[in-house]
Amino acid sequence: MNINNNNRWILLNNKLIDDAVKLNLNVYSIVIYALFCGFVNKKQEWDVSLEFIYKRLQISKSTVDRNIKILVNNKMVEKKRKVGINEQNIYILKDNWLSFDRIRKTKDIKNFFWINNLIIKEKKYIKQLGVIPVAVYIALRRYYNSKTKEAYPALKRKNGEGICEKLHIGKTTAIKAIKILKEFGLINVKKNKKLGTNNIYSFNELEKISIYSEKRENKIEHILVMDMDNKKEFYIL
Repeated sequence: MNINNNNRWILLNNKLIDDAVKLNLNVYSIVIYALFCGFVNKKQEWDVSLEFIYKRLQISKSTVDRNIKILVNNKMVEKKRKVGINEQNIYILKDNWLSFDRIRKTKDIKNFFWINNLIIKEKKYIKQLGVIPVAVYIALRRYYNSKTKEAYPALKRKNGEGICEKLHIGKTTAIKAIKILKEFGLINVKKNKKLGTNNIYSFNELEKISIYSEKRENKIEHILVMDMDNKKEFYIL
């Protein structure tokens, strides 16, 4: 398998989720980083315009700018230079997060996890899911166990190590996002009696999932979002 240049998979560093709180990452910066990983060339460079990002994710330009700064400040992404008549930036994914050469030589991917490329590169998924469910999907994939083919992370933990804390979202938001992922057919959810309140999540192949049903597209869904700038929660459609 060709790492990150494969048509089907994107390789992401565990730190994207594990260190999210320490690095002040959120649903937007996490999904933007995954988007970078999905579109880089063989030099690990990405010269797609910012307009492409905010139109693909359906978020504001200021949100994109603010979260790219987070990635740059954390040395996850480097802004290289400006080219062309539109002064378009070239972004480079940093080796300290990727370590592609080391992985190719040692085949050691224990510090990385995989997500299906389609959820990032096919705009129908982000358009119909939204950034928050995509970020939750990425977080769930971080905890995927290759032996059991399942994941069972906690949404909230007293030590602040749950998915909600990692993504800076409320539990209600996470539950709604999981519901959307389940309705879309991306994941299956079942109760786990052995692990207490933690659910067991399994993943379906995106290639076998059809475009979202018309019923789901026309359904109004209220999502509770945390505004990190003002430390408030609010509802969006």
